Amino acid sequence: MNQLMRKLIMVLILLTVIASCTSGCYDQREVDEMAYVMAMGFDKGTTEKLRLTLQIITFRNQEGGEQGGRQRGGQGGGQTDQITVECSALFDGINLANTILSRQINLMHAKHIVISEELARNGDVEKYISAVIRYRQIRRIMNFIVTKGKAEDFLKENQPFIGNDPPKDMQLLKKQSAYTSYIPEVKLFDFYNNVKSTMIDPIAILAGVNPEGNLAAGNLTEESLQSGQYLAGKIPREGGTKKEYFGAAVFRGAKMVGEIDGNGVKMYKMVHGLFERGYFIINDPLAPDYVISLDVRQSRKPSIEVKVTGNEPKINVEIFLEGEILAIQSRINYEDPKQSHILETTFEKIIKEHLDSLIKTCQQDFKADIFGFGRYAAFSFPTIESWEEYNWKEKFPEGKVSTKVNFVIRRTGMITKSSPIVPPIGDVQ
Repeated sequence: MNQLMRKLIMVLILLTVIASCTSGCYDQREVDEMAYVMAMGFDKGTTEKLRLTLQIITFRNQEGGEQGGRQRGGQGGGQTDQITVECSALFDGINLANTILSRQINLMHAKHIVISEELARNGDVEKYISAVIRYRQIRRIMNFIVTKGKAEDFLKENQPFIGNDPPKDMQLLKKQSAYTSYIPEVKLFDFYNNVKSTMIDPIAILAGVNPEGNLAAGNLTEESLQSGQYLAGKIPREGGTKKEYFGAAVFRGAKMVGEIDGNGVKMYKMVHGLFERGYFIINDPLAPDYVISLDVRQSRKPSIEVKVTGNEPKINVEIFLEGEILAIQSRINYEDPKQSHILETTFEKIIKEHLDSLIKTCQQDFKADIFGFGRYAAFSFPTIESWEEYNWKEKFPEGKVSTKVNFVIRRTGMITKSSPIVPPIGDVQ
C-alpha cells in the first residue's frame, strides 16, 4: 500500500511540474508592448556602413485631426512614423532603435524591404540579405523593392492615399501588379533564391518618389500614349501620394546592373507566363493619326525551347495572347473578321519588337538572364556538375533567340460594328 501511494504521489508531482511548464505565460508579450515594423529601408551610411530606417505603426487614431502624410488616421487605421539610425549591420541598428522606444521592435508583420539604388548598384545587397532571410521573425513573402534615391525618403512618402490602413495599402501591391502589369511581383524569397541560382538572374520592384509638377513640366508627349515607357518617379501626373511603383530593377547576381520600364515588365511577365492583364495603346494601322485601345490577356503559358549547341545556345520563345477591343478612335470596322486580322498582325509585330528589344538589352547591356532560360537549358545536362561547368550565365549573352507572338481578338466590347460619324450638312443655326 505504501509503495502504491508513493507512485501516486510521484505521478501527481510529475503532472504538476508538466502543467506548470506548459502554461506558456512566463515569456508572454502583450500586443501593446511591441513596436510593429511595417517596412525596412536600407541606405548607404555616412558615418557607418549602413543607414537603417524602420517604419513603425503607432496605432494612434487622429479623428478630426490633420489629414494627409503621417497624420492620417481614423477608425480601424493607424498612424505610422519612422526611426533612422546609422549602424554597422541590421541587428546593430535594431538594437539602437530599441533604446529609443519603450516597446520592443517586432518584425513579424513587415510588408516591404526597400533597398536604395546606390546600395544595390554597389553590390552591397548580399551583405544584408542573408541576415534578413535568416531571422525567424522575417516573413519571406515581404515585397522586395529597389527605390530611386534614398530608401529613407521613400518610406516618408509610403502612406496610403485612400483609407487609413498603411499595412493594407502595402499588402495591395500584389493586386496592383496583377491588374496593371507595370510592376513585377517579387518577394524576398524570390530574390534570395534567384541570387544564388545558376539558371536565372533576379529582379526587384522599382520604386521612387515623384516630385510635384511633373505634369505641368510638359513631360506628357505624344509618344507617352505608350504609357508603359516610364520608370518610377517619372510618371507625368499630379495629385495622390508621391510614392510610385513602376518598372523593375535588374540584377546580375547580387549587383544591380540596370532597370526596365513598365513595357519591359509586361514582356518579362509574358515570357514567365505571369501576364494576367494589361491595357495597350497602339497606333491605328489604317489611320496613323488615331489610336486603338486593347485589353490584353495571356491565353496560355508560353512555349520555350532551349537547345545547347556549343557556346551559342538556341532559344525559341512563343507567346500566346488574346484581347478585347476597348476603343477605336478612327471608327474603322475592325470588328469585322476581314479587318480584325490587320489589327492582330499589327499588335503581334509591336509586341515582338518590344520583346526582342528587351531580350537584346538583357544580353548585350545587362548580361543577365532574367527570363530563366537557364532552367530550360539545364535539362540538356545529365548532372549538376556538368551544368555548372557549362557556366550558363556566361553563355546566355551569346545565345541566338527567336521569338514568335500569337494574338487573337476574342471580344469587341459592347459594340459589334464601328461606323463613321455622319458629318453635318451646312451650319447648324
